[in-house]
Amino acid sequence: MLLFRTLFVLVCTLSFSLFASQAFVTVKRCDVAPQIDAELVDDAWNNALEISNFIVLREDAIAAERQSQFYLTYDDEYLYIAFRCFEEMLNPVLNQSENFKALGKNHDEQEIWRDDIVEIFLAPDANNSQHYFHLAINANAAIWDTIGMGQAEQWNGVYKKEAKTFVDQISGDIKKSAGWSCEIAIQLKSLGVEKIQEGDEWKANFCRVARTVDETSSWAQTTGRFHDPGSFGKIVFKENNAATKKISSMSELKNGSNEFSGEKKSNTEIILEAHFSNGDIVEFKDTDV
Repeated sequence: MLLFRTLFVLVCTLSFSLFASQAFVTVKRCDVAPQIDAELVDDAWNNALEISNFIVLREDAIAAERQSQFYLTYDDEYLYIAFRCFEEMLNPVLNQSENFKALGKNHDEQEIWRDDIVEIFLAPDANNSQHYFHLAINANAAIWDTIGMGQAEQWNGVYKKEAKTFVDQISGDIKKSAGWSCEIAIQLKSLGVEKIQEGDEWKANFCRVARTVDETSSWAQTTGRFHDPGSFGKIVFKENNAATKKISSMSELKNGSNEFSGEKKSNTEIILEAHFSNGDIVEFKDTDV
């Protein structure tokens, strides 16, 4: 275990590919519920872990061209999820916004499957991930929802939701200069959960379909499709989880020197391990950085 300093550099000589272990994240309870406005500026999101590094479906840990970020938090009544999806074609400078699709406008409307969307897979019973809820949401905040691979009428959740497009005028990276964001509050009782308890474990995955480049990507690497509950990541709920955030991408490691940076609040500790394809696991300690 190491103390996570403001900036550190790992220098590795990599001559074999890395493989993905099960995705894992801890989720901190929020003191005040976020306002569901798709702005992502509330303290609830500022204190939540920023999760990114989406990888392309059916590829071996290849970073997605259209990257996404998501955040999780909760309280006694709701699970809160926010996404920020980067899409450079929404930058007016490029004059290509007509390539971005947001056709679906109503609940359970089939048009949503032609849109740029995020998909959410939630299995509140970690011991039975085959029973999971599936939601899709687009930039109009239109939602399609069901249980597993069932029909839309099989289940309807109870939500607060909002979505909007954005342009970042000060971003120096064209790939992150524009995009769309959404926030959704899912009523726990509509998921069959009375209340989230300290230490509860769920299985989940968070995915993106970027129609402009015909790309599908996900947080947890799957075996070839989103509906793959055996590959879902693990989320663990904590009342006072350490607020680590803005961890840089590690999905494009290369031979030689690699830089991995991050920000932390005081008294934050993490475990940092490198898993190699030959089975080796290397743990970096505070004396190594």
